[in-house]
Amino acid sequence: MSCTRCSGIGWVCEEHPDKPIEHRIASDIFCSYAGAPCPDCNPAEPPRLPEGWQSIAKVAPFPLPANCPLCGARMAPAGITGGLTYKFTCSRHGLLILTPDGLIRRHPS
Repeated sequence: MSCTRCSGIGWVCEEHPDKPIEHRIASDIFCSYAGAPCPDCNPAEPPRLPEGWQSIAKVAPFPLPANCPLCGARMAPAGITGGLTYKFTCSRHGLLILTPDGLIRRHPS
């Protein structure tokens, strides 16, 4: 028997938590609110993703630093290049490059 709250999907509507994530608010209109894990059948951390889920965002495979590892000053993001290489700007050291293997390099200026 499937979950009565989410109809077995594992996700409920964030605004209407007693309804499945995909539900109608009128006969021809689907609710457009975000989803949330069903507290009855999907309480795990991280929650089980719905069948057919496709991610549209990439997350870095390592924690990104907020402060410069050379001097401790706050860094500002300056972009992403191919291969998950991140660029940051430090007020003291200028442009720094954080590579996927966790190395920090000064950008040659």
